[in-house]
Amino acid sequence: SYRLYEAFQYGAVPVYISDRFWLPWSEDLEWDKLIIKITPDKIPSMQSIISSLSEEKRVTMVEYAKDIYEEFFSLRGVVNKILDKVI
Repeated sequence: SYRLYEAFQYGAVPVYISDRFWLPWSEDLEWDKLIIKITPDKIPSMQSIISSLSEEKRVTMVEYAKDIYEEFFSLRGVVNKILDKVI
């Protein structure tokens, strides 16, 4: 989702809620360092899950997103990654 990429641009840690997680470039990225994944049954606990994220961990996640953004999430980066896969 483009909203995921926007969250990275704004320096936020995205919360992905799903019972089936599909994440692009999963062979290349450590998604647990980028996002918080929550299954629907955990929605009632979502606030405490998010609140339990330490400031140090949040900063580390935001910095990791900044470090890899251009390569994996910018328009040029996404096009290059797709071309790498199909060529």
